Amino acid sequence: MARAVVLGGGISGLSSAFYALQEGAPAKFAKVALLEASERFGGWLHSTKYQDGTVFDYGPRSFRPEANPGLNTVDLALKLGLRDDIIIAEKGDILDNRYIYNDQTLQELKFGIDKLFKVVPPLKKRLISYIIQDIRAAKGTEDESVHSFVSRRYGKDAADFLADPMLRGIYAGDVRKLSIRSTLPKLYEMEKRKRRTLTTSYPKTPYVHKALQDYVSNWSVWSLRGGCQQLSDALVGHLSRPEMPTELHTSSPCTKLTFKDGAALVTSEKGEITTDHVFSSLYAGDLAKILPEEHGELAEELDGIPAVSVVVVNLEYPVESPIKGFGHLLPSSEDGPILGVVYNSCVFPQQDKKFSMGKVSRFTVMLGGAWYDQLLERLDGSLNPNGIARLANEVVSDHLNITEKPLKVDVIIQNDCIPQYLVGHNERVERIFKYIKDKNLPLSLVGSSYKGVSVNDCIYNSKLAVERLTGLPPYVAPDIPKAHFLH
Repeated sequence: MARAVVLGGGISGLSSAFYALQEGAPAKFAKVALLEASERFGGWLHSTKYQDGTVFDYGPRSFRPEANPGLNTVDLALKLGLRDDIIIAEKGDILDNRYIYNDQTLQELKFGIDKLFKVVPPLKKRLISYIIQDIRAAKGTEDESVHSFVSRRYGKDAADFLADPMLRGIYAGDVRKLSIRSTLPKLYEMEKRKRRTLTTSYPKTPYVHKALQDYVSNWSVWSLRGGCQQLSDALVGHLSRPEMPTELHTSSPCTKLTFKDGAALVTSEKGEITTDHVFSSLYAGDLAKILPEEHGELAEELDGIPAVSVVVVNLEYPVESPIKGFGHLLPSSEDGPILGVVYNSCVFPQQDKKFSMGKVSRFTVMLGGAWYDQLLERLDGSLNPNGIARLANEVVSDHLNITEKPLKVDVIIQNDCIPQYLVGHNERVERIFKYIKDKNLPLSLVGSSYKGVSVNDCIYNSKLAVERLTGLPPYVAPDIPKAHFLH
């Protein structure tokens, strides 16, 4: 049986190893070696749990159980034995309260049938006018920026005050550069089918596990008691079992990747490995650096996928949150380097400090992204943790009117953490995958650089990459009895 090497020990790499060794999978490998450059596995899934029970996440802090990718992540957590550690925030709760911080004011986003003939800030016109413009909108180009698409269909203020902050919250990116086709593919496909986008429901993708759909039907978002890193830790634990044919190595960056006679040679500081197949979960730009000269065309395409860095600040305060909801985002016109604030205690109070004498609240302030240079300038050219912490505390104080000093502050800089799907990204990815296929390279590309930046996308695309190797239809597991989900 074939052997594989996985480059990168983040969630994509760990998932690739898991699915490559899963019983019943169509492309099962006899042995898998995983090489991680840093000193820890998990990548951007990184959590800290304090002795008093406080949990801080430095990367993703929740998962959405939507469509096949979202349901697949829930399925993975259950397979790894994490059912009792799952914590959920239900639909229709305070998580429906979402805000935009505009004109130095928190403006709640509430769009209902009762508001059709009203102006809902931060928008400037009555809601019915946006529906009319959507109906009359002219067809767009093959690909365009999100800002161009939304402006054309709904109006410039919708692009400036809705699309702009939303994409800053997901990609930490600039809607004037991000691709509508790659970042919001459902909207793009609806227009291609000549359907209105504002009043048309997204098509629902059927999932084989009907019982699983029912199980998560009331979930808005979910996480784990120990933070999102608990998912990657469980994968490491599973792959580290004595009976698993795996080798897991940290502090082992791949320095060179070459191909010959249908095999791959992986070079690291610890030696060379000849393997039948490589799964690369590395950021595209990092993969480009280790390819040989004869694949310069591929390296150039990979190098064309940029990424932005984000500064994440977690804070805990000795007060109850004055605002109930998921959080708030800022349009770039309000304050470029300040992306938004997540109200963590409102979402998952289970991760708050235990046995405290009073209320506490946790917040995450996100800074930088495509406005990283502006952030540097504001901090006098130095990303000193103390200066960052002061700025984040000022944001919470100004936006939420919290005057108390924080009990805990954690600052982390996530370099090149979110790839940017610029206009033309989809065509670039098609060229990359075509090159690999035409050259018959034993290489699968997974991770957030290509077909989705969310944890759900990363895990699901790793699963699909394993399935594609056989050329067979996707592996369908037997349906799960509903009793499996009951405590």
